[in-house]
Amino acid sequence: LVCLPLSQVKICGGNIMSENSSEANAKFTGHKVSKVKWRPVRRGSLVPSNTFVSGSWDESENTVCVWSSGQARDRLETEDDFSSSNQPQLLTTVQHDGDVTDIQYFDEERFLVASSQGSVSLLAHSQHDQKAVQCVHRWDGLHHYQSQAPCPCTSIAVGMDTVATVGEDGTINALRINRSQPMWTAENADSCSLNAVLVLRVSELLTVNSGRHLKVWDMRSPGKKHSKLMLLSGEGGSLNCAAKHPTQNHVVACGDSNGVLSVWDMRQERYPVTLMEAHHDSVWDVCFHPQKPNHIFTCSQDGSA
Repeated sequence: LVCLPLSQVKICGGNIMSENSSEANAKFTGHKVSKVKWRPVRRGSLVPSNTFVSGSWDESENTVCVWSSGQARDRLETEDDFSSSNQPQLLTTVQHDGDVTDIQYFDEERFLVASSQGSVSLLAHSQHDQKAVQCVHRWDGLHHYQSQAPCPCTSIAVGMDTVATVGEDGTINALRINRSQPMWTAENADSCSLNAVLVLRVSELLTVNSGRHLKVWDMRSPGKKHSKLMLLSGEGGSLNCAAKHPTQNHVVACGDSNGVLSVWDMRQERYPVTLMEAHHDSVWDVCFHPQKPNHIFTCSQDGSA
């Protein structure tokens, strides 16, 4: 679930649904949708975004699609006009190598796409010509197994000018979009698959793994070892996703494979400050509302959000 002040988008199998306060409109995409992200608006803008990007998975040819959620209501004459125009409209499609495992916007006109092939691509689409999407740069081979076979890049995070990536190989990369090579790499930093990453500060990253650990990494440290370790106690399961508070970087929310939502204060040691049984199955994504951060949104394998 991705939320805006006036509208929402839901992914239901191969359907993309644009939901308004009074109605919901669905669009059959014809492929499996793995990720969706709203295009951010310029700082200070009072007009919500009406453009979002989706990625596919488990298809013979995977794609990245740019969509419009419809026209502004004040430009339409009747309720029927609103109902038909508010359906998600496909603007353009580009081919993508491998499953799309994550999408994150870098700014209003550029976004990053992670691949199950271990690569990350930087794509651009102009606000003036939203049907024109081009690949600006691609970092190949960021994540691979010891055999050198590619492994999935599981998560991307953007903070300040830093782009962080993690993968099933337990490797962490820090990138700059104007550099062809990572500026910092911790190979095999974790013995478990890393499932999500956050940029906490200019030099600090947070990762969550399949062993239910949160780890903080200081890129200034010469040893490339984690500077803090926190643990979600309990039997089995893994931490699948993480999100940081939009104004308080020390507050982090995580979702796990048991359907539990945990909230952490990174100034404390070891354990979460809040636990909630949010779902009956794995939590796959979590986010804070950007304007109302006391609201946290989650989506789950059990079909609920």
